This record gives sequence, structure tokens and C-alpha cells, in this order.
Amino acid sequence: MLTCKQMDELLDSRMGLPGLRLPEPFQAHLDSCARCRHLFTALSAETPATSNVDNVSRQIAARLTDGLKPVKPLSSTPVSALRVITVFLLITAALLGGLGTAAVKGMTSTQMTAFLLMAAAGVIALAFSLSWQVAPGARHRWRPAFLLAGLSFAVVFCFLFLFPWPETSRNFAGGWQCARSGVALAIPAGLLLWLTIRRGEPLALPTLGATVGGAAALIAVLILQFNCPKHEALHLTLWHAGILLVCMGLGALVGWVCQMWPRRSLS
Repeated sequence: MLTCKQMDELLDSRMGLPGLRLPEPFQAHLDSCARCRHLFTALSAETPATSNVDNVSRQIAARLTDGLKPVKPLSSTPVSALRVITVFLLITAALLGGLGTAAVKGMTSTQMTAFLLMAAAGVIALAFSLSWQVAPGARHRWRPAFLLAGLSFAVVFCFLFLFPWPETSRNFAGGWQCARSGVALAIPAGLLLWLTIRRGEPLALPTLGATVGGAAALIAVLILQFNCPKHEALHLTLWHAGILLVCMGLGALVGWVCQMWPRRSLS
């Protein structure tokens, strides 16, 4: 007499074949075994026609792709970095053209060369960092936090060791004007830089905001350096370099708010 195991082997070998029919011994086993009879009934049930399945698949695919629109691929890292550098230079040139460079005469050639070299290195490093941050999966040559800390240290080092220290602190209070002007210059510069990189997909908005704030602050420091007549180490370190820290903090705060906003709205 046939066993259930033999019945399972036969059903496995004929699964999916149209018109499932059993030899007489197997049919006799089905009449006496409720378990195999239930299994045979389930396997013999009619399945949807292939055309219907294809039609349902097409409907599902159409709904999934209905809201999708073609997008332009992200540029390569060098191209994206070059775009950021170009925007940085255009913003700087436009601001210098409007505000002038009256304070250039107050710097020596050594001070001017060292400061410009430091600024150029910072611009290039920040441009590549921004390009990496908006490209998911991109390999970072250096961490943004280390880059921002290094930029701040380089600016402070340049001011402390290249410019003279004041004999008195009479002009200490006058630094508030430079600080306000620097932040006021950095805000629109940061917005323009953000518009340049916004097509990417950043994963850490606070870090990206701090980097954008640092780049915008560097523009403000450059503009102030060419317009502020107080080329003294204490003034430059406190009020000019301090703009970097303020703008980095503001950028990180804005990035954090933007990152948390969808979570709050969903909750």
C-alpha cells in the first residue's frame, strides 16, 4: 500500500504541471487519507493565468514609478569642488568690488602672502569636503570636524604670529562692529554656497551646515582683512577669527534643526 511519503514525492515531481492527474493506486490512497487529499486539493487549485499576473505586475510597477522623475546625476568630486571654488571666488570678488580694499596698504608682503596662501588652502579643502559630504558613499580624505578645527587653528596662528600686538587695548570695544559685519557678510554667502551643493544628498546635515558656515565665514574674514584697518593680532584673533566659530556653530544649529524637523512632523 502506498505511503504518504510516496504521495508527497509524486506531487513534488508533478507540481506546476497542468491537469494534475494521479494513477489509480495513488487515487486509492487519496480516498483513504484525509491529509494527502487536502494537500492534493490545494495543489490542484487553479492558479491565475500568466497574463493576469503580468497585468498585475505592470499595474504595480506603474504605481511605483508614477511619481518618479528623471534626475541629473551628481557631478564627479573634482567638478563639484571646482564649482564650489568658483562660487567662492565670485562671491569674494563681488564683495571686494563693492566694499573695496582700503586696508591692503596696512599689510606687509609677508602678511599678505601668508594670509592668501592659508585662505587658498582652506578654500580648496572646504570645497572638496563639501563635495564629499553631499555624495553618499564618497570616501572622505579627512573628517570635516578635523578640517574645521585645522582651518580655525590656521587662521588664529596666522593672526597671532604674523601681525603685531597692540601696545594698549583702547580699540578692544571696536571689534563688535567687525564681528557684526562679518556675520552679516557670511549669511548670504552661506546661502549661495548651499544653493551650489543642494542637489546632493547629505547624510549628516549638522556637519554639512558647520562646513558651509566655515566656508562662508572664511569669505567674511577675507573681506574684513581687506577692509579693516586694525591689523593687530589681538583684534584679528578675537573679532575676525571668532567669526569662524560663530558661523560654524550657526551652520551646525541650522543643519540640526533641518535634520530634526521631519522627525518632529512625523511624530
